[in-house]
Amino acid sequence: MTSSNSAKNRDFVIKKEHIPKFLKGLSGYSIYAPVADNDLITFKLVQKFDALALNYSNAVKSPKYLFLPQTETMFFFKKGGKDKVEVSEPKQEEKIIIFGIRPCDAAGIAMLDTVFSGDYDDTFYQKRRENSVLIGLACNDPDKNCFCTSTGGAPDASDGLDILLTDIGDSYYVNVLTPKGAKLLEKSDLFAKPSAEHAKAADKTHKNAHQKLSEKIDTAGLPEKLGAMFEHPFWKQVSMKCLACGACTFLCPTCFCFDINDLEYTDTATKRVRTWDSCQFGSYTLHTSGHNPRPNKENRMRNRIMHKYKYHYDNFKSPGCTGCGRCIIHCPVNMNLKGILKELINLEIGQG
Repeated sequence: MTSSNSAKNRDFVIKKEHIPKFLKGLSGYSIYAPVADNDLITFKLVQKFDALALNYSNAVKSPKYLFLPQTETMFFFKKGGKDKVEVSEPKQEEKIIIFGIRPCDAAGIAMLDTVFSGDYDDTFYQKRRENSVLIGLACNDPDKNCFCTSTGGAPDASDGLDILLTDIGDSYYVNVLTPKGAKLLEKSDLFAKPSAEHAKAADKTHKNAHQKLSEKIDTAGLPEKLGAMFEHPFWKQVSMKCLACGACTFLCPTCFCFDINDLEYTDTATKRVRTWDSCQFGSYTLHTSGHNPRPNKENRMRNRIMHKYKYHYDNFKSPGCTGCGRCIIHCPVNMNLKGILKELINLEIGQG
């Protein structure tokens, strides 16, 4: 690929057989990609690139953990000299590439970008994002539980991505979306200029994927409706079979609740640790006094749905959900978010 090509053309193609060579040539980066792990697809650090699981529906959990780790040391502190405390932070120097991330998960990371900046800039999260490049893989065959088009997304959406790949048979059609993505391709000669047939194949693939998501849930007006049903008996009804296990929140690409604790590190030092938490846990809102403003499952279920489809919309003008379907697929009691949304849309506020 010539420099003039990269300046003028942001679309390319690459043979699938050349992907391992391309990834091997990306020195200075740790590369995370989907791999098969005991019949589950997970994103892991990869050093051998000939066994990537790129023909997959979606990973069991979102790669958001690469930016918001499940357990993270924020800093260490210990008593120094007289009346002094010495503080040190772990270094965050790893540069990463997430290869093959689905558009719904990239959209989730784009949502987290807005949450961890603005009123307060979370430097731990932001440093990881600055050091990352996201190479997405458009969905050819969405899962039956996916509903990204109902939340403003699409099987070929580009939110949060630097590069988007589309499987067109023996090659990938490559959309370069950001300067960061363009820089990644600059030194590679494995990318070619696409033909009109390549472009038609990519367009057809995208259209076919959209058609497979024919069921669309119209959530227009839902934030306002939710605001009027805070005390509605619907919440008790819908929460009855919930186990409060938190699987839906831990697997969600947009949930970001966490707890912070100080833990003894050595005899003289302590570390402050941030860990994932869940609004579905009874202890999440438990006060030191013993009071809990959300003591029941119905209160916590209400908060989860309100957060996704009202509070996030109020703050950011979009739902806090990307329609990935994980909370449906992995719920141990088969609670179905799509079904809950349909019930809410059809519910008469005066009922109950």
